[in-house]
Amino acid sequence: MGAQVVSPDAVTMPTVISACAQLGVLDLGRDIHKYVSQNSFNLDVFIGSSLIDMYEEYSQA
Repeated sequence: MGAQVVSPDAVTMPTVISACAQLGVLDLGRDIHKYVSQNSFNLDVFIGSSLIDMYEEYSQA
C-alpha cells in the first residue's frame, strides 16, 4: 500500500484550534496560527473566529 499525504484543510483547522483553546496549549495554538497564515487559510471566517476564541480563552486563564 502506498503512502498517502494528508493535509489539514479549512474544515479541520477550526476544530484543531478550538481543541488547543480547550486544552490550554497556547504554544501549539500559536504554531497552528503561523501555519494557517503561511498556507493561505487566513481568509476563512471560521478559522479567524476560532483564533479569536483561542486567544480570548487564554487571556481569561
